[in-house]
Amino acid sequence: MMLIHISLILTILIVVINGSIPSSTIEIDLNELVKLHKEFLDRSPSVPAIQTYEMRCRVVTECCPDEQENLYTLFSDSQFNEKCLLNGTKLTKSSSTSLCMTTIRQLIQLIKESVYERYFEILGNNPNRLNRIARWKKQMKMVCSDDELRAHYCERNNMEKFKSCQRKVLEMIAKENVDDDGTIYKTYVSQWEQEYAIDNQKLAKAFPKD
Repeated sequence: MMLIHISLILTILIVVINGSIPSSTIEIDLNELVKLHKEFLDRSPSVPAIQTYEMRCRVVTECCPDEQENLYTLFSDSQFNEKCLLNGTKLTKSSSTSLCMTTIRQLIQLIKESVYERYFEILGNNPNRLNRIARWKKQMKMVCSDDELRAHYCERNNMEKFKSCQRKVLEMIAKENVDDDGTIYKTYVSQWEQEYAIDNQKLAKAFPKD
């Protein structure tokens, strides 16, 4: 009877262990995703991948400061044009408005650069990719700090904040799917690695580095 009891306990422990993702695994996966993300930014032209995002952040600060707390939502839910950019063009003349309009003009100039449109054409509009990115942004909003969320757009090269945010996302995915032996978590990581590999390959071909 005691032997059966011990066997049952061991079985339960094995199920619990197999049904969770060790923190060491999460850290390994996290480091790989951060490396791929950094490669993605390094291979991307600066204008579309970094400068226009950071210029939009300046527009929010100078043209619609009341929306700064909602900055992540403005960008993630495509509300920037409606709630900030159009608002900036309607402001009456003042010193602050002048600064706002100057920044808007700088943003428009960046968007007009030929590399901007070409960049997004190369990455493509695959529905699965776009849906995965949209879901990823919602996941970040659920667990990442305001500082981390702001950095996603306004400090694109800040890998420390990107990493701390993505760690929380991976931990959330792992905890939400403890009953499937880690299958959903592993699929999630695998899909992102494949997505980054495809994007990085496209970027390397289209924008070769000297």
